[in-house]
Amino acid sequence: MGLLSLWLLKKGLSDIQALSQITVKTDVHALNDPIDIDQLPQELKELGESMNTMRQRLKHDFVKLTQFADDLAHELRTPINAIRVQNEITLQRSRSVSEYEGMIVSNIEELDKLSQMIQSTLFIARAENKNITLNRENLSLYTLVNDVYELFLPMQKKNRLNCIASLHP
Repeated sequence: MGLLSLWLLKKGLSDIQALSQITVKTDVHALNDPIDIDQLPQELKELGESMNTMRQRLKHDFVKLTQFADDLAHELRTPINAIRVQNEITLQRSRSVSEYEGMIVSNIEELDKLSQMIQSTLFIARAENKNITLNRENLSLYTLVNDVYELFLPMQKKNRLNCIASLHP
């Protein structure tokens, strides 16, 4: 009886150890390969199915993260290239002070775009993190619209645009 119990215990532990090794070897490349549930003993099939479900979720999230990183790289490259090209063109010959000022203003606008993209990315990252609680607070729509209106006021004047924001507090 003692030898049979020992053999059954070793057999059960070896199955658990095999499943543990599969888990240890799991990386991004192994997410496409599901665990062969048919090779597992009945007692471990449910655990194997749960692990396959987890691997599918991880694969899906990894694909989303990779696509997001790719999109972000392309979005960041555009303003950086615009600044670089503009600076290279400016350096090709001497310019007037006003031309240099125009270039600097344009660079600042591109840098503002980069800053906004980074802020948006951080917001998304924080919003997606379930471990961070969002602090919700009341917001005055009047104040928000007024702030946005004032933010774009110099651009409106520069481009001779007439925008009207009409909200009552």
